Amino acid sequence: MDGMIVMFAPGKGDREAGIKAIKDFGIPNAFLDLTMKASVRFKQSDFVSSLLDTVEILDEIYTTDMGFDPNPWRTEEKINCDPGKGEISVNLVDLMEFLDLKPDGTMDDKKMKEAEDAFRTWKESDAFRRRVVGILTEEGRGVANYKDYGALSRWLRKHFPQDEEYRVLVHAHGGDGNTQDAASVEAVLEGANGVWAAVIPQAAQSGHNSSMVFLDNMLQMGNGHVLDDFWLHQAAQCARHIYSLNFNSYAIPDDCPIWGARVDQLLHTAFSTVSGEEWRQRRCKYYDIWGDDARAQIGRMTKSTDLQHKVAMLRSLSRGGNYRISPLVSDVETWRKRIVELGAAVVGPRGRAGDHVKEVRDLGFALMNAGIRANMNEAATLKQLWDIATRNKTEKIRCDQVAGYLKAQQHQGEKE
Repeated sequence: MDGMIVMFAPGKGDREAGIKAIKDFGIPNAFLDLTMKASVRFKQSDFVSSLLDTVEILDEIYTTDMGFDPNPWRTEEKINCDPGKGEISVNLVDLMEFLDLKPDGTMDDKKMKEAEDAFRTWKESDAFRRRVVGILTEEGRGVANYKDYGALSRWLRKHFPQDEEYRVLVHAHGGDGNTQDAASVEAVLEGANGVWAAVIPQAAQSGHNSSMVFLDNMLQMGNGHVLDDFWLHQAAQCARHIYSLNFNSYAIPDDCPIWGARVDQLLHTAFSTVSGEEWRQRRCKYYDIWGDDARAQIGRMTKSTDLQHKVAMLRSLSRGGNYRISPLVSDVETWRKRIVELGAAVVGPRGRAGDHVKEVRDLGFALMNAGIRANMNEAATLKQLWDIATRNKTEKIRCDQVAGYLKAQQHQGEKE
């Protein structure tokens, strides 16, 4: 469990499962997903007191029950060597929306004061000052531009300075402007410490900033420490396998930065970054360094098989349409509309999407809970789930609902 983190919302009802997991499994760190305003996805709550209450509960668990140091802060020298113990990170999920952040960096005065009052209240707590080491933020729909992240990072750093032992990190969702990775750099230039981000850029809606792309940008901007602090020399294959775990395929999209096939294959010698033009020339391709035997073994492991071809065929058939199901994110209405647009291919000639949509969604969750990966967006998968739900209803087989599927509930709102 070294370095493990459990992520949950700090609301009174939401935190129960997270705290139970910490106690049951000895998870040493917590990530608190805090929303500051009500929305379609999140209910309204007193975000100031709910966060403080949760931090104080966790402080008691980490100090008394688990025997961790009351101050979990790790210095720059230790952060990449020693795993975190008793650290709490607070993710301000909708801070930009709450502040009504404008493109010029200005904010709603009333909301800004409300947020600043909350920060002061939190920092009056001894437990908060000791345990909370990370102030994180994001914007979930991809409508923020990269300058927004810079402005917000600068403002957050003013209230959570480095010398008070806070790290500021950002997560940027992709949007039409495709500036999510520029947002990572802009945030750091304005005082943030870095990003909290996945290795690969593919995500539920339009993608998000990539930690590997961020580290490469840091390297290009002169920060050579990233090659010492992170094991990047084999990162390209690691990214490829992470992609496979998510999408059942080793065929990474060709234009994917750093490790995509078209990016890696040289089209013209003038485009080489390791020979020819000397301006910012690199010594080699840093991220895919293997011996001949290991490279041959990787080739055999990732070689296309009949199963891979079938996966690719199913994926090509499922493309198109106005709706896409990502199980942990999509609400029931999105499941219904996806089934509607697939029509008879799922429900048959006489079926109606509304008949079994909740049961289909619940069966999808059951598959994930059982450790079975399936593309819930594909007609073939939905058809099988639909047939099972129909048979269960016809034969009056009772299936327990999955109202307690916490992660989906946090994404989708209290009514899901």
